Amino acid sequence: MVIDLMSRYSSIPYFDPSRPNPDSLKQIAHQLRNERNHFVIAIAANIDNKAHMAIAMSDDVIQSKGFNASKWVKEISSHIKGGGGGQPFLATAGGSNPSGLFSALDTIEELINKAE
Repeated sequence: MVIDLMSRYSSIPYFDPSRPNPDSLKQIAHQLRNERNHFVIAIAANIDNKAHMAIAMSDDVIQSKGFNASKWVKEISSHIKGGGGGQPFLATAGGSNPSGLFSALDTIEELINKAE
């Protein structure tokens, strides 16, 4: 399963392979939507010294918690000095500041914890 290949930062799994590409982040997020229920995941990678992220969540979490990946991407994109967008269940972001990836993940964790 995809999630078993991921590292963890705090309670958030993240993907940081040695030779990723931005499309692979989105593909992993789509695969997880097929494999899992009741989840939120942030996938982060430094690709060619650029920050890339994908946030995905299951439909049941969107409905029960009111989460929205697209809104979250807009909120975290300032950490990576970039932008992004998508749909409530899957959104991606890119930026010029890969050193901001962990603070972006911290913000996502805060958003999750607010709803609990």
